[in-house]
Amino acid sequence: MEKSFDELANRTMSAKSRARAACPTREILADVLLAGVRNARA
Repeated sequence: MEKSFDELANRTMSAKSRARAACPTREILADVLLAGVRNARA
């Protein structure tokens, strides 16, 4: 069994699929980070 999500993704997804998923993932993580900062300031 994989020890991390990255290991699972590397085993089951092609490099092209991982690259295509990386951009939306970064955007989502940035939104989550900004929401946390905004909530901390409120």
